[in-house]
Amino acid sequence: MGEVTASGGGESGVTVTYVKSKRVVYLTGWYDGFVGVWTGDAGEKGLPLAEFLDRLGITDADIRKARKEASDE
Repeated sequence: MGEVTASGGGESGVTVTYVKSKRVVYLTGWYDGFVGVWTGDAGEKGLPLAEFLDRLGITDADIRKARKEASDE
């Protein structure tokens, strides 16, 4: 799996794209089809995965716990 995209729809939403080969997250969002946020497209800077996780306060322990919970389901 090289690239994963999760997207909102309609007039408001957010799209999160993760490019595994680069370990980079790209975020775009919109509200009422007008106001937006953008971290770049593939080939541009984006947000390194480690920085994305750090900014959200997600620790290695959080990731291990989430993976364990997912495997237990």
